[in-house]
Amino acid sequence: MMRINLCSLAWVLTMTMLMGLTLPALIGGGLAVKLREEYAQQEIQADLKHNTQVLSSAVGEALWKMDETTIRVIVDAVMQNPQLVRVSIRSQESLLRIDVIREDRKLGNSQILSHPVMRSDQPIGSVEVEIDDGLKKIEARRHQLVEVTILLVQMALSFVLVMLTMRYRLLSPLRRLVAFAEQIAHGNLTTTLDWHRSDEVGRLAGQLENMRNSLYRGRRVLEDLVAERTQSLSQALDFNRTILLNSPLPMVVYAATGQCVLGNEAYARLVGATCEALLAQNFREIAAWRVSGLLDDGLAALADHHPRRREVNVVTSFGKAVWVECQILPTRLNDEDHLLVQFVDLTERELSEQKLRDVMVAANAANRAKSVFLSNMSHELRTPMNAILGFARLLERDSGMSDKSRQRLATINRSGQHLLALINDVLEISRIEAGRVEIKPAAFDLGELLKELADMIHIRAEEKGLAFTLERDPGLPSQVLGDAHRLKQILINLLGNAVKYTDRGQVNLGVKGCNGRICFEVTDTGPGITQDEQVKLFQPFYQTESGIAKGEGTGLGLAISREYARLMGGELGMESQPGRGSVFRLSLPLPSTDTPALKQVVHQGRVVGLEAPAGQLRILVVDDKPDNRELVCQLLGLVGFEVETAENGQQAIDRYLTGQPRLICMDMRMPVMDGYEATRRIRELPGDRDVKIVALTASAFEEDHAGILAAGCDEVVKKPVEEDPLFGVMGKLLGLRYRYADETAPAAPPPAAEIDLSGL
Repeated sequence: MMRINLCSLAWVLTMTMLMGLTLPALIGGGLAVKLREEYAQQEIQADLKHNTQVLSSAVGEALWKMDETTIRVIVDAVMQNPQLVRVSIRSQESLLRIDVIREDRKLGNSQILSHPVMRSDQPIGSVEVEIDDGLKKIEARRHQLVEVTILLVQMALSFVLVMLTMRYRLLSPLRRLVAFAEQIAHGNLTTTLDWHRSDEVGRLAGQLENMRNSLYRGRRVLEDLVAERTQSLSQALDFNRTILLNSPLPMVVYAATGQCVLGNEAYARLVGATCEALLAQNFREIAAWRVSGLLDDGLAALADHHPRRREVNVVTSFGKAVWVECQILPTRLNDEDHLLVQFVDLTERELSEQKLRDVMVAANAANRAKSVFLSNMSHELRTPMNAILGFARLLERDSGMSDKSRQRLATINRSGQHLLALINDVLEISRIEAGRVEIKPAAFDLGELLKELADMIHIRAEEKGLAFTLERDPGLPSQVLGDAHRLKQILINLLGNAVKYTDRGQVNLGVKGCNGRICFEVTDTGPGITQDEQVKLFQPFYQTESGIAKGEGTGLGLAISREYARLMGGELGMESQPGRGSVFRLSLPLPSTDTPALKQVVHQGRVVGLEAPAGQLRILVVDDKPDNRELVCQLLGLVGFEVETAENGQQAIDRYLTGQPRLICMDMRMPVMDGYEATRRIRELPGDRDVKIVALTASAFEEDHAGILAAGCDEVVKKPVEEDPLFGVMGKLLGLRYRYADETAPAAPPPAAEIDLSGL
């Protein structure tokens, strides 16, 4: 039985042609039948009308005379028409009625038509004729049958003609092309297609022949290339084999079955065997591989084709344990899976790592020692500065001091502040090197910060006869996010240097936006800096010739400023020419923000007293240094506090139990019992939260402050103790209101005995 492929081109074309011929024929035949039926119906109606009119005219005279015989003769003549099946003639008022009916002629549906009989324009009766359409329909069907037969014959002839043409002009050539393409697909590129046609099939055949020629040439080139690559691969394998055999690293190759294929001399020495003996090994049977986990790694590498790495301890042929790194690399040799195993001696690395660990331990110990040293130095240096600067400020309150004494006191203050700045710079650069500086971004008002800087520098510039200008881009945001404290330190350092080293001309601060950042430019008309000095300018402790000539500073300011800039994600650079001044550029990412900036506490002047009586405000001052105790006592006593003192933490606890002070000024580093322990014990006593504890510390490190607060202190005040921070903290904790020097008349100078400087 012939099997028909419904997806073949021949079947699709056959059905398409059949549908293309059949559908129009069916539609045309249907329309012809419909038209034939309508025409036959029209002929029947025309015949009926004609016969009725003729009969009405013929019987008019006879019906008037009531001549039934004549009427019947006329009716019989009319009934000779084979389509008529009934004729009825009636006179007016039915005086005469003749009906002639032939039932044998009725073959289909009948149609009836009446017509009046007229004489002298007066109706004398009526004629009714019934005609049958059966004969007409039979005749119409006969015509339709003939037409359909002719149409089918035409369709069959057209179909046969089209199929023969399609087979010999399209399907047969396409089958040849398919067979040719299948030969190409199966790799037979020697068969040619000798065929010359100018139509689409011919062009397709030409393209297939061109493709065959291209593939044939490509195969020849590929065969030559494969032969060349095969030879190169063989040479490479020989080369790799040579490298493996002569490698100083122990290397061995195993087949997927576990059998050793190749091993070099280094591996043979490692395991204490000869190269020939290695070929008898199977890594699946080596006990050391199973115990160390190398067997599982090797099998896993063969399964997933991913390398493995493991560090194992190998006992050599000399009985020495060697720590090695084993690398298991899956590879293909001769189209089969193999394992290349390489061993690396880690003894030297372990020694190096141990040395590195020892160095790290020593470095950590040195860092800890450095931190302890810096903490101790901070305490030892800032503690005497507390007494020097503190008593100098107390002396400033003496309105009876002579001008010469005030000049000397100003020298003490100036020198003390300079020494404190040097100490702070040295400690800060040490904190930066130890990575202990943190940037604390917050919202601040850029305009207020610049105004504050301008007011500060303007006074310094006027003292030297210099002009100072501030140029700010009006498009800059007002509220920005950043570390305002560090930014202020950098700008004060840059502007201070510009004023310090400029003897004539001007200093300018320009602020503008650049590439999503805010740029600050400090320009001066000073002596300038040489190229050699510019290279070293940002190094710690380096000073230019101008700086050495001035005899001020430590050379740390610019180094600290650049580190601050980097910590804040910015850059600090400079340009300068000798004799033409310098330009320092600082760029920082300071994004705008809608968060309101914290308002700065407005300085109201020197505190001279309390608004309310202070009889109940007892303060306990705890410090092991008599000078520091005396300083704080006199400072608080002048304002009106009742002050009590203690020398160490144990005495502080006793004084607290007996005196119940409202606030304790606690030094944190003391003998017998330090401030940490004393604070913790006081907090453990009943009612511990009623007393406020302010830590007075000479430590400059912020991380030490966190430990102080964790011990139970409410606030931290750094030494040297300054009046404003101390009174501000006390006012916040106790809810105090002060009287300031600009709100009241100057207080009378205290007696000389009240300010004892003998200890200083």
